[in-house]
Amino acid sequence: MDNLEKQLSKVQELLFDLPEVKLYFSLREQIEANETLQTMLKEIRHHQKAMTAAMENIQLYQTEKQIYQTLMDSYHSHPLIVNYEQVKENVYLLLKQMQQIIE
Repeated sequence: MDNLEKQLSKVQELLFDLPEVKLYFSLREQIEANETLQTMLKEIRHHQKAMTAAMENIQLYQTEKQIYQTLMDSYHSHPLIVNYEQVKENVYLLLKQMQQIIE
């Protein structure tokens, strides 16, 4: 392993040790383990497909769209998702800063 690879490995270790990055991965795992959220995601996908299938029937499409939107609103207002989205944005900005420093 040359010096550059060692330095990159060290940066990676430091990055993964940052509290914000640890929180990001923790929230992601909690979301994946949350049965309510996973069920909601399955229902969201189901209604997305139903909307696509109902393109010819405007009334059915509108019904599916309303159900889909209600589920999406509920999903995105769940505390785990709200926290995850905030932390994800913070981690993205951190990575963006690192990219600018490297360039």
